[in-house]
Amino acid sequence: MTRLYVSDLDGTLLDGDARLRPASRAALLRLHAAEVPFTIATARSVVSIRELMAGVPLRLPVVASNGAYVVEVESGEILAVHTVDSDAAYRAIDLARAGRLGPFVSTVAGEYGGMHYERQENEGMGWYIREREEANDPRLKRVEDVRAHVAPGVTCVTLMGREPEIRIAEREMRDRFGDVATLHAFHNWYSPDWWWLTVHGREANKGHALGVLRRLCGLEDHEVVAFGDTEGDIPLFDAADVSIAVRNADPPVRAAADHVIGPNDDDSVVRFVERDVAQRGPNKTGGPDETTREAIRVPTASGAELAVEVYRPAGPPTGAVVMVHGFASSRQSQKGQMLSAVLARAGLTVLCPDLQGHGESDGPFEELTIGRSVSDVRAVADLPAYRDAPRRALIGSSFGGLVTAWAAAEDARLCERLVLIAPALGFLERYLAEQSADAIAAWRSGTPHQIVTPWYEVALGTDILDEQSARTIDTLVSRLTTPTLSIHGTDDVAVPHAVSVDFVAREGPAPRRLRSVPGGDHSLAEHYADLVESVLTFLS
Repeated sequence: MTRLYVSDLDGTLLDGDARLRPASRAALLRLHAAEVPFTIATARSVVSIRELMAGVPLRLPVVASNGAYVVEVESGEILAVHTVDSDAAYRAIDLARAGRLGPFVSTVAGEYGGMHYERQENEGMGWYIREREEANDPRLKRVEDVRAHVAPGVTCVTLMGREPEIRIAEREMRDRFGDVATLHAFHNWYSPDWWWLTVHGREANKGHALGVLRRLCGLEDHEVVAFGDTEGDIPLFDAADVSIAVRNADPPVRAAADHVIGPNDDDSVVRFVERDVAQRGPNKTGGPDETTREAIRVPTASGAELAVEVYRPAGPPTGAVVMVHGFASSRQSQKGQMLSAVLARAGLTVLCPDLQGHGESDGPFEELTIGRSVSDVRAVADLPAYRDAPRRALIGSSFGGLVTAWAAAEDARLCERLVLIAPALGFLERYLAEQSADAIAAWRSGTPHQIVTPWYEVALGTDILDEQSARTIDTLVSRLTTPTLSIHGTDDVAVPHAVSVDFVAREGPAPRRLRSVPGGDHSLAEHYADLVESVLTFLS
């Protein structure tokens, strides 16, 4: 059986000075050239992984931040993310402030995410701040109030202090939030006498994240060999077929391992892998080939140009997908990029446009309508890469789900499959029901209507109101003939789960089914593996 090798970094693959030794670097390059499946599972961020592994290509995604992320190192594309329960994050922040333990609050938002702190409370924090400043880490941000950065998503809250204070905070967090949070209390061996407590989401552990990585990359038939040294690696060992501790590992880790090899200062991990590969014979990845990604401009019937991202598979495409983002979002959304990359690996060409008025496309946002957006989809669908593909599908998220549903309803030839992710069907009706009569009257009179949320501030004209009566759910269902899958989180507060339940239950010509995601919110950020599996199964 082909083997996948997965190693922790600090104390395992790296030496005692947190460096990749020259012999280990050379061995990893040889393993890469031989197409041996090898990846990293670490508490470090993707930014830090890039620094440490510079010059060593990693063909596979990595597990970062103790399982909070599955991410591609070179592109930075996030394939899966697990966030911290908001109440747990707020309590960890309060404990840190009370004990002068920081904290650092790591967030999903931004190209690299954020790592926010208010002030240096102790020398343990000071060491880390200097270390990150010397590395020019773009995530590090000093802010007035870290609590203001809990939304839209926290991947980790880190407390730093002496062991007694850290242990007290750990006990309180475990007593109150042990069922929704993953906690790690450990000594920072690069900064003597200082301890860390990290608070992650419930599913943010290396073992769970490894399972996600294997499903996303088609490596579930590979035998996993895992290497580690601290208790944070035990979930990784539990998910592996063969677990290996380095000699310097903590006693519980050595006890949990199937084998113990030499210390981290002696290139022991790569020595084992090269010896194991030599004994077992050629070992190919069997995983994803290289895909490509290109930005293009596409003209529309109105003369406006759309910015379109094209993801292409390594070999001849087996089909094509047009994927449409949500309201006031763009083709650069985390979910869209993740799903596009996975579909390209599965052999599909994926075209992701910015709708007019969004992202880098032309056109004023204020003139947004469903009809204009449908015409944008048609312009992209007319590209040869999509039009001439052997099988074709439309995928829409939130408002994009509403748009793609109407595109398929108005022209059944556009696609053979339709996937709607938390589709915002009837969104205008629900929104108008929440507005005052005066606000609606002002909007209908021609005053641009302002929509302000924590994530965006936009204005809408009256054009979208003018088409409301013709674009009802009843009309949509009666005209839609394309087989359709709706995927919707049960805890979605932006577009209620009941919207998809009602949509699938209505009588109409199209075969429609619903994949409910228990506990999923509107982003489905903590359920990417379920999302990918559902989409791939339906499209195949």
